[in-house]
Amino acid sequence: MVRHGRPVTLLVEAILRKPLWIIGAAALLCLPGLAPAGILRISPDPPDLGGLDHSTLQTWRIDAQGLAYNTITSATLTIKDIYNWADEPNRLFIHLLDSAQHAGVAVGPDREEGIVDYYLNPDPSLGPPYGPANILLDAPSFAGGYENRVDYVYRFTPEQLAILQAFIDNDGQFAFGFDPDCHYSNGGITFEAATAPEPASMLLVGTCLLAAAMALRRRRPPRQ
Repeated sequence: MVRHGRPVTLLVEAILRKPLWIIGAAALLCLPGLAPAGILRISPDPPDLGGLDHSTLQTWRIDAQGLAYNTITSATLTIKDIYNWADEPNRLFIHLLDSAQHAGVAVGPDREEGIVDYYLNPDPSLGPPYGPANILLDAPSFAGGYENRVDYVYRFTPEQLAILQAFIDNDGQFAFGFDPDCHYSNGGITFEAATAPEPASMLLVGTCLLAAAMALRRRRPPRQ
C-alpha cells in the first residue's frame, strides 16, 4: 500500500514557507539602499607612539570626518601587550581632546618629576587646557616585566561618547593626549568607533517589508 500522507505534508510545508521567501526577497531588494553602520578603525604612526616612555608626551590627532553627524554607538581604545619596564609605581594618563596643534602624532618632552598628569596644565603647543575640550578618560597602571604584559582595552562610557560626538561634529577631528609615567613598552595602539545605520535607510527597509507583507496578504485566498 502506498502512503500519500508524507508528500502532502511536504507540499503544505512548502506553501507555508513561501511567505517567508517573499518577505526575504523583499528585504534583499531593499539592502542596496541600506547604509551600513560606519566603522572607523585606525592606528597611529608609529603604531606604538614611540613606546610611551616617561621622558615623552604624545598627542594623536585623528581625522574622523566620516563619523561627523552620525550617532556613535561605541568607541574603544586598545593598547596591545603593554607593560612597565620595571616594578615601580606608574600611571598612564589618557585624555580625550577636541583637537591638537599637530596632525597625526606629535611628541614633546615631559619635564615633570614623578607621577604628575601633564594634561591638567598642558603647553598650548600640544593641546587645549583642561576643561570642556580636554577630559581625562583613564589613568591605569601596569605591572612590571614583559611576562606581565596585557592588552589594555578602554571602552567609552555613554557620556564620553556624547563628548566625542560633539568634538567630531565641531570640525571633523579629535585627539588623544598621552602622559606616560613611567617606562612603558607596547605592541601597538588602535582606536575603533562605530555608528548606527542612518534612520532613512532603516525606514526604507521597513517600508519594503511592509509592502511585501501587504502584497502577501492580498495573495492569500479567502477563508472558507
